[in-house]
Amino acid sequence: MIIFRADGNAKLGTGHVMRCLSIADALSEKKIESVFICSDHEMDGIISERGYRSVVLDTDYTKPEDETDKLMNLPEFRDATGMVVDSYFVTPKYFITIGDKIKTVYIDDYFSPMPVTGIINYNIYADKSGYENMRNDWGATASCGYSQAAPELILGPEYAPLRREFRDTPPIRIKEKAKKVLILSGGSDPAHVAPALAREAAERGDESMEYHFVLGTLTDSAKQLKEYETKCPGIITHIGVKDMQALMCDCDIALTAAGSTMYELCACGVPSVNFSVADNQRLGAKAFSKKNIMLSLGMVNDTKEFAKEALDKVSELAENPLKRKEMSAAAKLLVDGRGAERIAGKLEEIFS
Repeated sequence: MIIFRADGNAKLGTGHVMRCLSIADALSEKKIESVFICSDHEMDGIISERGYRSVVLDTDYTKPEDETDKLMNLPEFRDATGMVVDSYFVTPKYFITIGDKIKTVYIDDYFSPMPVTGIINYNIYADKSGYENMRNDWGATASCGYSQAAPELILGPEYAPLRREFRDTPPIRIKEKAKKVLILSGGSDPAHVAPALAREAAERGDESMEYHFVLGTLTDSAKQLKEYETKCPGIITHIGVKDMQALMCDCDIALTAAGSTMYELCACGVPSVNFSVADNQRLGAKAFSKKNIMLSLGMVNDTKEFAKEALDKVSELAENPLKRKEMSAAAKLLVDGRGAERIAGKLEEIFS
């Protein structure tokens, strides 16, 4: 059994848990059981809907060092062969405390120096050079409690942990004029991007375009979006989407928050414009833009008229089939949708 330590809520979003669920799905194909350990009940429904059990610690997700005693006393912890941790709040001390009891793998986005058995960083900017200093630091402090000199590194977009439906997806057909725009603002949309974009779309009244808004289960924007939907027939709201791959492949362009959704869009070959709603998304958004895979709008809060600029950029791309064709081909080369499967194989080796 492998345990996943991850949290999600309206403030954090759902990304940490969702990518762990994709890995759990791949592990289930190897007949390896997965259990989720969470600080609270916020993600219970999503986890159980995917067929997994969650154990709640009733702790503060921002203070993981305070939970270690409770965590290590769980029967699931004692029975597990390994633990995957996905949190921006964990510290070296956290891993040192639990590292004597269990092998740990950390899902990292920041090149973080953690005393773990393995590190997964599937981001487009991830490479070994980013971890060189971490390796040196570990060697220098190994006698201070670090259990090994360096972790096994699992790096790059070939390990992007996508859901099974994204495996080997054929690229979308690039039309002369794009009509359907998919708008993905994240699981909780803390910056309320979706309502701002819907308002802008409604005011434009462009009957030649369809704007498909995907709302996560933790967002509070559904009522506003439904109101705009009644005002503008070109606005379509999707809540609790079951088959994201099919919806992505049915659209011509995507406007997306710069999280893991970018890798799903790449697997489908959807030409995309990204935007950042949190600091941890900046690096990935820029990297996609630099490699000419996606266009980037930068940080939402740094742009005075974000909604206008975003839909202007989408409109420009809709009129440029050659650019969309180039972006689609570059995206497909980056991601094949089998990253979770590859991670599962690595975890099986590490935790054996």
